[in-house]
Amino acid sequence: MTRVDNRSLDHKVLEHMRLLAVERVLAGEAPSAVAESLGIYRTSIYKWLRAHKKGGRAALQSTTAKGPKPKLSAAQKQQVRRWIVGKDPRPYGFGYGLWTRRIIAQMMLDKFAVSLTLPAVGPLLTSLDITPQKPLRRAYERDEQAIRQWKEDKYPALRKRAKQRGAEICFLDEAGVCSDSPLGRSYGLKGQTPVVKTSGQRQKINALSAVNAKGAFWYNVYSGMLTAALFVVMLKDLLKGRKQPILLVVDGLSVHKAKLVAKYVQSTKGRVELHFLPPSAPDLNPDAFAWSHLKQNGTSKKPLRKNEALRQRVEEDLATIKKDRSLVRSFFMAPSVSYASYLLVILQMWFSIGYDCRCERSCLFPPTGILLKDCCPPAGKPGPANVARCAGVGTSKERRDVVAPDLPACGGGLVLAPNDGARPGIGLGHPVRRGVAETVAGLGQLAGVPVLGPESPVGMAGRAGG
Repeated sequence: MTRVDNRSLDHKVLEHMRLLAVERVLAGEAPSAVAESLGIYRTSIYKWLRAHKKGGRAALQSTTAKGPKPKLSAAQKQQVRRWIVGKDPRPYGFGYGLWTRRIIAQMMLDKFAVSLTLPAVGPLLTSLDITPQKPLRRAYERDEQAIRQWKEDKYPALRKRAKQRGAEICFLDEAGVCSDSPLGRSYGLKGQTPVVKTSGQRQKINALSAVNAKGAFWYNVYSGMLTAALFVVMLKDLLKGRKQPILLVVDGLSVHKAKLVAKYVQSTKGRVELHFLPPSAPDLNPDAFAWSHLKQNGTSKKPLRKNEALRQRVEEDLATIKKDRSLVRSFFMAPSVSYASYLLVILQMWFSIGYDCRCERSCLFPPTGILLKDCCPPAGKPGPANVARCAGVGTSKERRDVVAPDLPACGGGLVLAPNDGARPGIGLGHPVRRGVAETVAGLGQLAGVPVLGPESPVGMAGRAGG
């Protein structure tokens, strides 16, 4: 029989073979017979027997090689993490604003007198959950307190005002589009950069657009610079055929604050109002994502054809966006702008009702096919049985899109479970899908409410309820 080189075997297979061989010898079989039947050398069995006699079964189990001693201690690794997370290299005396492996290696050499090669720095960062990413730009003038105040105080007040007046909240932004914008990525033969033919005539066009959380989209294309007079013309066009007042959220561009614009807004007698975002905070405007979508899927992927006008192409792309209301609503799903999402409004409506932690009762059953139930037993943190009892409503056929709170400290929470009923939920889809559940989880986090997905232990318990 052909002998097996033990080094070629998986560690778990070899462990099982060692245990089996020793057990057979201890049961009375001859070591040579066991070795022959397993296809191993007889000398290996005697080493295993000696190890078993000295250390028992534990001596035959597989162990992981410790490898070389790490050059950095656990505390030093965490110090490297603190250097990087939320900071850039400039405060440490480097002129470059982005982290590189070379800069990190130099810092470790300077601070710890530890030298690591560049290939060794990468795995170190990966072990610290630090990955290479393209950073976002943030202006020095950005006021985080003003941004927090806008999200927590000013915008909720604006939403309340819109509800009282029966008005529509829209976010407006401007952008310029060039015919020679950087192309996206393509495939080509290795070592040979692919060539895409396009117009050599440089064209540029500007446009305005406005979006709201329900999927409405308005746009207007223009040439040249945006002036106060032109912006007034655009506002008039925006108001055409509208019966509802518009509360227009804009950035602090000087044109938006011009006296001519303020005079026109006042002359509309409330048909349009301008409300200004905090300075240097373009990420708060959902309309910026509309322009990002247009640029990423416009000329960067579909270069202009010969004699094609950029204005015509931009108008076609904007018309396509306008037709897709679900796409427009998705612009409000990014974490930085989901404060303005219609779905978040629904969540906040639910959580404003409050919980009675002294009993288990139905807290809210809105006509949305989504059930919100109180689940805070007096004993404290609810176990799976409690959550299941709260999540279940009669038989499984009677359950809807279940949203059942987990209230370990009476703070509120959500559990999403699949829909096996008949009525769809507003904004949640039918049934609740994983992607939507992740979106709701992000919105719940913004609302300060923990959300557990359908695959979580509590979510699974909720599905088993009823």
